[in-house]
Amino acid sequence: IAKKLRRRCLAIGEVLTRAGYSCSSVYLLEEGHVQLWGEEEEESSGLDGPGGIVGDPRVLLDPQDKLWQHNCIARSFCYLLELRCSDVADTALKIQSNASKRRVSEILAVEMQRDF
Repeated sequence: IAKKLRRRCLAIGEVLTRAGYSCSSVYLLEEGHVQLWGEEEEESSGLDGPGGIVGDPRVLLDPQDKLWQHNCIARSFCYLLELRCSDVADTALKIQSNASKRRVSEILAVEMQRDF
């Protein structure tokens, strides 16, 4: 899975996500600072790299009808790693073809622990 990560850069003020829009990725913040807020939230929260996660990791196992819950904008130059649902699904299929009767979610959990 780690080999599927795509590096992405954001300039100051660049929008990464918009609440209510379709969600098909999760982002790992390597470096920088982003601001997050929901559609109806008056307060916003900040997230600093390394180690911050933008998005709900559950979308990686079940991307159907998932929407971004927060707006996210870069407040400094940022480096992020993007993990797409389609990459997780492709990896799961490859692993599943070699596994016997193990659930995809169990297989991915083990693989993700290995990669991170």
